[in-house]
This record gives sequence, structure tokens and C-alpha cells, in this order.
Amino acid sequence: MTVPAQPIRHPAVEVSPPAVQPPEYGLLSVARFLPSPQRRWEGSGIVFPNDGCAPGGGIWLNPCEHPPPPEEIEAFTVTVEQPAASEFTLHVSLSARHETYDGAPVAVVVGTQRVVLDAIGQGHEVTVDAAGTYPVTADIAATGSGPDCRATGEVTVVGSGGTPEPPVTLRCTVTPGWPVKRIPMGVEFTEGRAFTVYEAAGCLPAGFEDAANRAHRRFQRHEPYWVERHFARTALQGSHVEVLHPGTAVPLVRAIGELEQALAARYGGLGVLHLPREVYGFVPDRLLTTTGGRLRTPLNNDWSLGGGYSNTGPGGQPAGANQAWLYATGPVMGLRSEVQIRESFNHARNERFALAERAYVLTADCLHLAVLADLPGAG
Repeated sequence: MTVPAQPIRHPAVEVSPPAVQPPEYGLLSVARFLPSPQRRWEGSGIVFPNDGCAPGGGIWLNPCEHPPPPEEIEAFTVTVEQPAASEFTLHVSLSARHETYDGAPVAVVVGTQRVVLDAIGQGHEVTVDAAGTYPVTADIAATGSGPDCRATGEVTVVGSGGTPEPPVTLRCTVTPGWPVKRIPMGVEFTEGRAFTVYEAAGCLPAGFEDAANRAHRRFQRHEPYWVERHFARTALQGSHVEVLHPGTAVPLVRAIGELEQALAARYGGLGVLHLPREVYGFVPDRLLTTTGGRLRTPLNNDWSLGGGYSNTGPGGQPAGANQAWLYATGPVMGLRSEVQIRESFNHARNERFALAERAYVLTADCLHLAVLADLPGAG
């Protein structure tokens, strides 16, 4: 029997791969990289003081133009309430009233305190274990944002359980003083921790291009994704991210507007809006402008369209159908090293390996906000 001759196959010819074209308008397009300091930040990260997180000023009313009111103003009420069945201690709660005079606040919420029964308590919390009439004093010391409150009255206790009847309301009043300029003390810091992104490649020593070039090329292609993925997991996830309208989705254009309003009012500067690339097509063209290789809103806040961003909320909750999570942060800044390439050779297997990597510190200043948006026309 004659065996058919098999066609001779020559080895495929290796050619150069397509040139790497990194995705545009991602996180690396908006990040501000600082000159690398002398010390080894790769191990300890960075920290810097910030001035945009907590405003340290306000509005001062000139006392010549805005004198305080001549009479006392009721600041809040103190109500003696019925205690729980298992308790004999009377409680007092403060029902706050935000009073103003010419737009200047003169009273604030203080919180919940306990009453002092002067007849037997001598200034500390006591137990009511018998029927009778007791004098009570609401004595609440001033806090950093609230006035003193001291008022007296009587409470009648009848029946078992120390039930006060009828309830007693003690009214505290304050006399607003001259306006003052409050100066906050202390410094707030933003911290950035180091991380490393890498790509690896292996090859036979003969017949193929060297592993170092392959690892470097792969690193160039995938570096933006790994950086965005890490940034999303750290800066855009966690309890430090404040959700606007929790439990409620708002229209997309409104969500963008609210994030830009928050950047202007609460940060006082331009920032970054973060959005998964899959949602980009739903943003109206009028809110997308290209300037100097960056994608910006008409108000000049940067867009970061992250291929490494997932469409999830700060707690990891996925967006609902036809919805998207949008984020806003202060400027993204940090440090990064040069790309380092390391090679090794496995003599037993006759294989060459290479690793391309770069160290990063990347953080966002101050503000971290999120909002859930309904996508227009999605379906």
C-alpha cells in the first residue's frame, strides 16, 4: 500500500507585532507625576498636607453693620422623657432649633444628655425609685460649637418605674455675642502608598525575539489597565468615599453637574471625574472637550475614562441595569520610577524569562465622591 506523501511545512516566519497604541484619556493622561525625591519612596509611599479638604474660613459679619439682637433667643429645648420600663433614670434630650440673626447662626445641635436631680443627685446621674416631685436641672456645658444651657424645673414621678408625669420642658436661651472669626488648628494630610505593576514574558533562546523586548512591549500595552485597576480599588472604594443621594440614582447629566458643583464648593479647585469606558458613549458631546491631550468637561475638570475601572459603587455593589457609578476626586498625583527589566535563564529547560515592572505612588487629593446615575436611552 502506498502512503500519501505529507506536504512539507516550513516554519512560520516571525514578523514584528503591531505597534502599541495606548488607550487615550485614561487615568495616566490626567495624573500629575512629581520629580522623584532622593529617598526611597517605593517602600514608604508619600504624604503631603492639603488645604482643600476642610475650609478654614467663613463669613464674618461686621458688628457695626450687623449688631447682635438685644434680647435672648431660644436656642433649644430640654425635655424630660419617660424612661424605658427597665430603667429608673430620667433622660433629657435636646430638641435643636437652628436660630439665626441676619443670617448668622447663634445656636447649634448639641446632642442628648441626662438630667441632674438636684434634690438627691448633687450634680450627677441618679435613680428615681419613689413617687414624688423632684427638682430637675438641665446643665449642659458649652461645646466647641454650642452654647451653655442651664435651666431648672420640677418633675412629678408617679407609679412604678419612675414614670414622669406630666412631661417637663426646660427652655434654654442664649444671648448672641459679637461675631468672631474662628481659626481651625491642625493640619490634614493626604497619604499615598507604593505599589508595583509588572508584565512577564518567556521564550526559547533561539528562533524568537528576546524575552526582554517581549516583556517591555507587553508592559507598555497593559500598564494603564493595571494602574487604573489598583487606583479604583483603593481611591474609589471604601468607607472614605462619600455617596451623594445614597440609595437613589439621578439622571446622568445631573450627576455630572453635582460632582462638578461639589469640586467647586468643597474642594475649591479643579479635579477629576472618573468613569468606566463602557459608559463613555452615554455622556453628551457637549460635556466632552479635548485640550492638550486631555479630555475635559466645559468647566475644565478632567475626565478619566478607565479601562481598569469597574462599574461598581464604593462598597463594591454593582450598578443596576442601565445605571453607572461616577466618581469625583481632587487632582491625581504621585510618583513613578523608570521601567525596570530583569531577565533570567532556566538552563534545565532551556528557557529565558523577563520581567518588566514599574513602581508607583498614585493618590487623589482630598475629595472622594460617588453618585449613581441613570443612563439616558440605555436598553
